[in-house]
Amino acid sequence: MKKASLIIMVAFLVSFAGSAFAAPALGNGYCPYYGQNYNNLTDDQKAQMAAWQQQMLEQKKQMLSQQVQWGWITQAQADQQITWMEQQVTNGTYGHGMMGMRGGMGCW
Repeated sequence: MKKASLIIMVAFLVSFAGSAFAAPALGNGYCPYYGQNYNNLTDDQKAQMAAWQQQMLEQKKQMLSQQVQWGWITQAQADQQITWMEQQVTNGTYGHGMMGMRGGMGCW
């Protein structure tokens, strides 16, 4: 009986380890939710995404301004974040993925 239990446990662990190594990597430009990457979007879709990025940037700037007024962060910290966000917009990577994380759990 102990031998059968041991064999079942080993089989389970081997199958679990095999499935963990076979999982596809995210963050390579493939979006498993939509089955396409950013390069396959139409020009209109890319323009809409650029508009959304700009809207998100403006909203984030307003939020940072309010946080400075409340004393939660300094103006220097807000400026640093704004500079980073504007650089991401220039690179075309701002707002891609889940919560803005490029190559994280989200897409693109």
